[in-house]
Amino acid sequence: MMNILNDILQAAIDGLSTDDMGCDWICDNCNAYMNNQSGFSTLNGIWTCSECGTCNDVSSDNIRNYGTQIITDNQKRYIQKIEELLGITFYGDTFEEASDFIDSNKDRYQSKLHTPHKYR
Repeated sequence: MMNILNDILQAAIDGLSTDDMGCDWICDNCNAYMNNQSGFSTLNGIWTCSECGTCNDVSSDNIRNYGTQIITDNQKRYIQKIEELLGITFYGDTFEEASDFIDSNKDRYQSKLHTPHKYR
């Protein structure tokens, strides 16, 4: 019973000491998932992978942000066609949001596009 309590307490301590900035950290060399490595933290900005020993940048400079690219002209044209044919509106302003909008509506768009006008 005491061992179980010690394990629970150690897991709680490990959870409190781990800081991953809300990101999944993968080793640059061996592709190991580093978040669950014992003592992992981003507080120093570097982490040595316990699998292969590679020193990795775990600072905010090494985080890829979703939603930073701008919408392309091709996406704008396709979105406009989807909006007109399906009667829906796109409210995003990034490349990724545009891609998600197109992906989620392209099957309906193509289906309706190839349906004769009198059956739409």
